[in-house]
Amino acid sequence: LAEEEATKEAASSSKAPPKKLTQAELSLRKAEQEREKEEAQKEKEEPIPENLNHVMTDVEVAQSVEQAIAALDIADGVDMHPEKRVKAAWTAFEQGRISQMRAENPSL
Repeated sequence: LAEEEATKEAASSSKAPPKKLTQAELSLRKAEQEREKEEAQKEKEEPIPENLNHVMTDVEVAQSVEQAIAALDIADGVDMHPEKRVKAAWTAFEQGRISQMRAENPSL
């Protein structure tokens, strides 16, 4: 093991001097580096997503006070006081959940 390390160190320390590059080789390397930079920039340039805060879908625009009040009015069929029916809704939920639990765990 020590011999292998010694041979590796000797091989690495006795490297041949670097080969001289011609002007053509230098220009090829430079062109290749520029292409790599351009490709990296293209990858970085992602389209900016649209700002969803400014998208106005299903929004009524009012130009006056009367139009604003009309836009804010609740339709006739909407429950105005759902908190009064919480107990009935909870009981219905509980009954459905109990039947589901009995189906899942028949031993209970």
